[in-house]
This record gives sequence, C-alpha cells and structure tokens, in this order.
Amino acid sequence: MAATSYYVKRHEDELYVEYRYGVTEDDLSRSLLIDKALLRPDVSSDVLGLTGRMALFRIVKTFHERGQWPERGASLI
Repeated sequence: MAATSYYVKRHEDELYVEYRYGVTEDDLSRSLLIDKALLRPDVSSDVLGLTGRMALFRIVKTFHERGQWPERGASLI
C-alpha cells in the first residue's frame, strides 16, 4: 500500500521554516515547524505520524540537495 504526503511552505524566518502538510494537495491541514539549525521538527516524530515524517524527510532531503527550503512538494512511499 502506497502513502503520500504533500507539503507547502507557509512561513520562513531566520530560525524556523513552517510547512502545511497532508495526504492530499487540497487538505494541508497539519503544520510542521522545522528548526533550521538542528534540521528537526519542534515536536517528536511520534506526534507527526507517518504523513508528517514523510514530509519532514523529503523537505530536509531537498534542502540538503538544493541548499534552500522547498516551496512545495510531495513524498511517496
């Protein structure tokens, strides 16, 4: 069974970047705040669930590859 996580950047400042994420592009109802220095979320991965962990992984991976925070994207497993 495949799982998908979509995300869109909502806000960025010098310390954090915030994304909205969800299982469809039309329902980005959850929020993900990433500490830019630590490259970690402000909550435990258990709270994020699978969809949040998928979004976090893809966001940080894209940041490492491009050197900038992605505006939007998706992760599929």
